[in-house]
Amino acid sequence: MKILLSGGTGFVGKALAKLLIDRGHEVMVVTRGSSKQENGITYIHWLEDSKSEINYFRGKSIEVLINLAGHPINDGRWTVDKKDKILTSRLQATERMLEIAAQLATPPKAFIQGSAIGAYGYQGQISLTENSPVLNNSFPAAVCEQWEALFEHANLPDTRKVIARIGIVLGRNEGALPSLIKPFQIGVGGRIASGQQWLSWIHEQDAAELLAWCATSDIEGIVNITAPNPVQFDTFSKVASSTLRRPNWNRVPASLLRVLFGEMAEFLIEGQRVAPQVAIDHDVPFVFHHLEEALHKLLRT
Repeated sequence: MKILLSGGTGFVGKALAKLLIDRGHEVMVVTRGSSKQENGITYIHWLEDSKSEINYFRGKSIEVLINLAGHPINDGRWTVDKKDKILTSRLQATERMLEIAAQLATPPKAFIQGSAIGAYGYQGQISLTENSPVLNNSFPAAVCEQWEALFEHANLPDTRKVIARIGIVLGRNEGALPSLIKPFQIGVGGRIASGQQWLSWIHEQDAAELLAWCATSDIEGIVNITAPNPVQFDTFSKVASSTLRRPNWNRVPASLLRVLFGEMAEFLIEGQRVAPQVAIDHDVPFVFHHLEEALHKLLRT
């Protein structure tokens, strides 16, 4: 299939693009970098005022669009300017991908819209699935609400639409894991806040596999991109300590996290317990069901 991907130079996007190429699909990536051909992927410069990429795709045939573009949400404090960049980048990328879809020779068969489990809001110990109600009680939830609404209201009557709510993706050198394990590596690892809050994680390989399934199956609607077994942070600390063979004695109180990270600290303090129920119900295979397996692969091999 011909697949157009935005966010294809980001952490998850790179893994997804490689997977799709390895499976014989033709992949084009819109990027803020220069246009080029590399490793079987066509990169197309976009998001300039001229909107030249929209003209580039006019009349072309693309079967699947996947939109993962957006400014990182966990990179620095959530200042007013940072919040604006996080929201605006997501809305702008979505609008441009929808404009591209409208210029194609025929409507795309599928459009996969990236989102995040932050859409559910902070709901404590409640186990959340794709059918759970959302609570707009946080900045991430507010961003996801506007992001998803823009996509849901798009006029694509002949296109299968999926909203992929992505959890905490774990990778060896990118994503959340390097920051989460740093305290253990320097010997001061331990409990974060109460330790009872949930971490809805997924290995980068399974995240790419699930997104590829969304693109090539007949699934529609919301799909959670998380592993089947989320863990509480106390469990994460024990597994990380054991895997790295480093101490697990320290405790970082919520008050200190708020001083260090401001509003972004709530992301760590509250957590979310999210299950990929749609993938489970459709018997989608996972390579990494349990955190122990994922961390051993990422940190010990």
